[in-house]
Amino acid sequence: TEDGVADADLFCLLERPDIVRRAVRTLERKARDLFVVSEVDIAGGWVRGVLDGVVREFEMSAMDAKLRRITVYEGEFGLEALSLFVCRGGLMPGADAWKGYRHRAWTRMNALADETTPHLPARRWRWHDLRHTYALRLLT
Repeated sequence: TEDGVADADLFCLLERPDIVRRAVRTLERKARDLFVVSEVDIAGGWVRGVLDGVVREFEMSAMDAKLRRITVYEGEFGLEALSLFVCRGGLMPGADAWKGYRHRAWTRMNALADETTPHLPARRWRWHDLRHTYALRLLT
């Protein structure tokens, strides 16, 4: 897990800022349709912000995928997703995007496999959809 956090930290330092910077205008145009967080209580596990023009508070662990996907905060460059991984549009990838990532990764692993590669399962495995990206983002 230390390697995973180190990789996430490296991603946050080198790659994520460029993706976030390019998506700022898009997110600003969509701000009325997003949950714009103004306060994060890491220890308590909740966030507070504006959703549909109303100040709301949610326990992070109880937020459904749709709400997590549209959750943003005012970052260094403007609005940015409160998730580690972001798509070109600036929001957390949806289920279809994650499925595509998994399938492409599986195809690459099979294409690059040789006699030294550990035996891969016969079928693609099912990954968790990275709901823990909030935790990783808060750790970094």
